[in-house]
Amino acid sequence: KNVIVQNSLNGQTKVVDICERKVIGCACAKNVTMSTIIRSLTREQYSMTNKRVLISGGSGFVGSHVIENLLRMTDWEIITMDRLGVSGNYHRIRDMKCWEEEGYRVRLVHHDLRSPVNEMLEKKIGQVDYILHLAASTHVDRSIEDPMGFVLDNVVAPTNLLMFARKQERLAAFLYFSTDEV
Repeated sequence: KNVIVQNSLNGQTKVVDICERKVIGCACAKNVTMSTIIRSLTREQYSMTNKRVLISGGSGFVGSHVIENLLRMTDWEIITMDRLGVSGNYHRIRDMKCWEEEGYRVRLVHHDLRSPVNEMLEKKIGQVDYILHLAASTHVDRSIEDPMGFVLDNVVAPTNLLMFARKQERLAAFLYFSTDEV
């Protein structure tokens, strides 16, 4: 089970084997965009049908655009996990042009990843093929005002999601998009 970690500050991308707990590849990818990532996930080797994806932070600005693109480009089932913090808003998802036709494929799960994913939530989510971790606290000013909140959001939350990912039997990829405050 590999995790792709991209640092938005320096553009460096690392591929980490979460079972062996070691970095297995590293590259500078400053020109990698979210649409490039989605296209790479939907290439033939990954098959575009019958997939399930878990997206944390799906009601945020970036997450809602990722969901909209996945709804348009695939037939995947989408589970979005969000705590609806500073920038999360389910209206971003429900206001999409494709919501009426494709919204049945999206399941909204309310959870704060500062807490581990418990057994009940694991059962509710089920097995997934991909995890896109897009939830993060941003803005340097806020990180100075509330440093512990940033540690919880940008260190503890990804760790809790990685612990959940380790239990996924069919996980093909874990994509972690972060912020330069991390």
